[in-house]
Amino acid sequence: ATRYPATDSRPGVAAALDRARLVAAVLAARAAYDVVVVFLHWGTERTTCPDARQLGTAAALEQVGADVIVGGHQHRVLGAGWLGKAYVGYGLGNFVWWLNSRTPADRASGVLTVGIDVAAVQARRSVPRDQWSGLATVARSATLSPLTISFEDGVPRPAQDESARLAGFEQARACTRLRSSP
Repeated sequence: ATRYPATDSRPGVAAALDRARLVAAVLAARAAYDVVVVFLHWGTERTTCPDARQLGTAAALEQVGADVIVGGHQHRVLGAGWLGKAYVGYGLGNFVWWLNSRTPADRASGVLTVGIDVAAVQARRSVPRDQWSGLATVARSATLSPLTISFEDGVPRPAQDESARLAGFEQARACTRLRSSP
């Protein structure tokens, strides 16, 4: 991502390189929208724990009002959970990048479903935005549906070892500083 970051004058990848710009974008979104979901291209390839930049960026974005923070780049499924009032998913593995996937870890992927509490979103509308920090989190649940990417055709399919993969996803939270529930 270091060669392709988006700038004010050039399109590109919304890379997590400039934390101040990311914070400003979340603040602007928070001022305009009821729910803020951030998807980042971040992390160190083929690592299984978030790096220091990811940890710091997630904390900064949660502090300014992001409700869901998810990203990818590592080509691995990383841990996920709640940080303050935000749900954070540090890495979802591969989904369409499969030609160089040679190991089971390279082929691991999944679809993440985050449940948003509509009543909590509606409660936000009854108070000024600068008081939202005192309200409950709106991201109330999260479920990973494990997938495995086929070596033959690159199509993600339900994982044969779903129970083991879900257990591994839960264990991966150990290095994330995240909670298992809101």
